[in-house]
Amino acid sequence: MTKAIIMAGGAGTRLRPLTSNRPKPMIPVINKPVIEHAINLLKKHGIKDIVLSLFYLPENIQNYFGDGSDWDVNITYSVEETPLGTAGGVKQAIGDYKGSFIVLSGDGIIDFDITDILKYHKEKSSPFTIVLKRVNKPTEYGIVITNEDGKIEKFLEKPAWSEVFSDTANTGMYVINSDLIDEHIPENENFDFSLDLFPILQKNNIPLFGYISDGYWCDVGNISTFRDVHTDILDGIVDIDIPGKKIAHNVWIGKEVEIHPDAKITGPVVIGNFVRIKKGAEISEFSVIGDSCIIEENASIKKTIILNSTIIGPKCEMRGVLIGKRCIIEENVSANEGSVISDDCTIGIGSIIPANIRVWPNKTLEPGTKLASDLIWAQSEKKTLFGTDGIIGTFNVKITPEFAAKLGSAIGAYLGKNNSIVIGRDTTPAARLIKRSITAGLLSMGVDTYDMEVESVPINKYSTKYLNSDMGIYIQMAPLTGMQYLQIKLFDRHGYQISLDQEKKIENIFFRGDYPRKDAFETGRIIYPTHHTESYISNTENYINIKLLKEKKWNITVDCFNGTASPIFPRLLNNYGIETTVLRGQVKEFQSKDDARLETKKAFRQIIKMSKINKEIGLIIGLHGNHLSIIDETGNILSDDDVSSILTLYHLKYNKNKTINIRMNTSQVMENLITTNNGKAIRTSSKLRSPENTPDIFGNSKLGVFPKLQIEYDPMISFLLILEYLTLEDATLSETKNHLPTSNMVNRTINCTIDEKAAIMRILSESIDDDKIELKDGIKISNKDAWILILPDAIHPTIHIFGEGSNETTRDDIIKKYKKKIKTFLNERIK
Repeated sequence: MTKAIIMAGGAGTRLRPLTSNRPKPMIPVINKPVIEHAINLLKKHGIKDIVLSLFYLPENIQNYFGDGSDWDVNITYSVEETPLGTAGGVKQAIGDYKGSFIVLSGDGIIDFDITDILKYHKEKSSPFTIVLKRVNKPTEYGIVITNEDGKIEKFLEKPAWSEVFSDTANTGMYVINSDLIDEHIPENENFDFSLDLFPILQKNNIPLFGYISDGYWCDVGNISTFRDVHTDILDGIVDIDIPGKKIAHNVWIGKEVEIHPDAKITGPVVIGNFVRIKKGAEISEFSVIGDSCIIEENASIKKTIILNSTIIGPKCEMRGVLIGKRCIIEENVSANEGSVISDDCTIGIGSIIPANIRVWPNKTLEPGTKLASDLIWAQSEKKTLFGTDGIIGTFNVKITPEFAAKLGSAIGAYLGKNNSIVIGRDTTPAARLIKRSITAGLLSMGVDTYDMEVESVPINKYSTKYLNSDMGIYIQMAPLTGMQYLQIKLFDRHGYQISLDQEKKIENIFFRGDYPRKDAFETGRIIYPTHHTESYISNTENYINIKLLKEKKWNITVDCFNGTASPIFPRLLNNYGIETTVLRGQVKEFQSKDDARLETKKAFRQIIKMSKINKEIGLIIGLHGNHLSIIDETGNILSDDDVSSILTLYHLKYNKNKTINIRMNTSQVMENLITTNNGKAIRTSSKLRSPENTPDIFGNSKLGVFPKLQIEYDPMISFLLILEYLTLEDATLSETKNHLPTSNMVNRTINCTIDEKAAIMRILSESIDDDKIELKDGIKISNKDAWILILPDAIHPTIHIFGEGSNETTRDDIIKKYKKKIKTFLNERIK
């Protein structure tokens, strides 16, 4: 039986960055390593005894194929310690074998008829047969001329065009008699077939025969040919097995693939195993999707090759791109023809990768980055954990159990031994898994952990204070992210979001991995607290007049949305004598984002209808208890500004402290409301997390009252304060809402890169003419009729513009004026 040697030692430098972490023969073609196609071809022609000749990263190939039994072949390995050349490598690989054998390359795609080649070799009694192919660009190969009998009369390695005498190229596939190898190739020397052996054979009149094949042959030598070979396979030019099941015209899919009915697939396309393609996504012709990839909603992919375990975010546009393994391409990223993103890269939201740009492995692009050249040398890990509202990331991609355990250790190392922490979660199994991993890290650092299990955010915050813990943690599915992103929130001992300084210290420990190791008897304890909900309800009576509300006997319909507040909110309302009709009052786990969206629409329709019929207030409390939608007796939904205004009126009329703190991006109407009711308005940063020296946001503070922060901290208590105000005023909610002043304030955004954000702020601050400017929080610009606040987003590559005027025309004029300045500046940078 004929033996085969596959030459698989190449590093593939011209294929970088795809070959930065793998040998060239392991580059996937149609979701299989290119060398696997060679093995399958040999097996197809009955050749099962195969030697792989290796040099560069040999363990990658050895670990993948093992002994070859999974492919029903017998694979052994010949590993070169130093490069031996093509012929020297074959001599080492063939060893003591006697007889004819076939040699082929492990980094090309062929569909030659090997059976016929072996027959030709035998019929010609050839000692050495070279398989040839007619080509259009002979300067890239060794070329030969054969006579009528098939003998090679002349050959030349990689000729210049002036030297070209034939279009017949050496494919690097040979059939050789072993005695020729024994006699003419020295041991353990670098020796090449074309440069060294062929001239010796010619000099000694040993005939070389050429078999001209009409099959397909492509040496996957560079990025361009890598693309071309995929196009040829999908075009049907190559006789090769395409993995998967053909389900439509030129569409192949692997096993356990999920394709949303609203996704669009246009062949020829190959989709690997375990792939998920979401609603509105489009996979167009000549694209290959590797195993375990996720294509998010409304992503568009055309002529693009994506390797295994990569995520393409929502609204991305990939056009003629090569994307490596385990990449995270975040939302609204654009990559263009000829670009390459190598393995383990993270491309931030809104980034642009122009044509023919290459990104080397393990790179992270900040949101809004626009590359101008290849990214080769750069920081390999993004040294930031926290966003504007905790830590957010894709479950099992960024937020993995390993990540969570490391985070728990970092938080525990920051807090120190013999401290305690409160930890809770929402109803999802992903949050449960991550909570357990964080808990393991905390315990390993000697931190006692109060496990709240499934709980709402307000109760988690309160329990941190009630249990006198040093920090609180809450894990939830992030809102409006398709039920794929997890959010980890950290609170200080007063229930406020931890400070930027605390975040930075935890980040530094996390990235350094500098944790003091505890012994077996120093680990923390898990404690399951009791009576915290009873304490929470009792504590609210420090802020709410329970007697007043009980006498009023309000009737309210509340939809708990099957969320984490379901066990507490109806009890809290009942404690104040409120007759409560409860809808969906049992905790339930949402299975998908479509489930959540459907339930949200259903909730609003139902509550609005019931509020109109019963002429009573309706409430919908969110999944995590940290957002409350309020519907008045006529079925109108209160805006966030409405709620803030009513709560502000309560404090102005019934609170001794009439200093009201409002954010820089709050409407001027709110400031006027405060001053006309004998209050004092103080503008604070829009990023304020915790008022100084204010341990209780609902208690008395020398700094005044923070209505917006109260609503964000605990919407349940905030609603009871509003209800108390309505009772004191003897007014309905609809009447109160109708008497609130209205604003024409709007919020606009301008996309830019991270690098451009600071430059935009500088240009604007330097170009203010007659308008008044404040630099307390972003840039606030005002004239007598209108104002705008220009505020760079803390995370995303955008600039927010808040604007308000005495009328819509004056508001739009000032917004247009400064938007034009920004866009002019951006256009000049592009030029």
